[in-house]
Amino acid sequence: MTKGKISILGLSRGFFRSFALLLFWLLCPPIFFFLGKKWSKMSVRKRWLLSCLSPVAILVFLIVIFMFSFEIEEYSMKNKYRNREDIGKMIGVEFPQYKEEYRFLQGGRVSFNGDYAMIVNLKFSKNCDLTKFYKEFETLKAEDPFHHISSSDLKCSFSRIDDYTFFYLDVNKPDSTVVLKYGSW
Repeated sequence: MTKGKISILGLSRGFFRSFALLLFWLLCPPIFFFLGKKWSKMSVRKRWLLSCLSPVAILVFLIVIFMFSFEIEEYSMKNKYRNREDIGKMIGVEFPQYKEEYRFLQGGRVSFNGDYAMIVNLKFSKNCDLTKFYKEFETLKAEDPFHHISSSDLKCSFSRIDDYTFFYLDVNKPDSTVVLKYGSW
């Protein structure tokens, strides 16, 4: 047996170490980093770079990015229409002051394909003038043929359905309460 050879299969020690480093680089970068140092195969900078670019590290990075983007999407979904300007833009009428009573996700969660429906209950402030809002709502009903708008002595409602989103607004006049429902399918 000569120096530098391993008796199994007649492979040289350098080839075996290189193969082991490649295998650990693919499967477990921390062991690759440790063995690269122990066997003096490469500098620290190269080991760090290769450890960060290993398939396992890239896969972990992509999973973290995917989970983070889902959290951002869920946060923005739950916080849509939080102020009267956003609601006013959607219906085309200045929306009065209100207090949000509660907000919940119908069904408790977003479905596997991204469908959701948020339900928000609002109550108009006692000191705001609702007659102006109701008059503007009546004029909107006459001017906007593209959205479903209805109004009576007890209730007025607005609905808008776009490509994959919906927005419903139901105002109960005697109670000065609003049920806002929005989401996507």
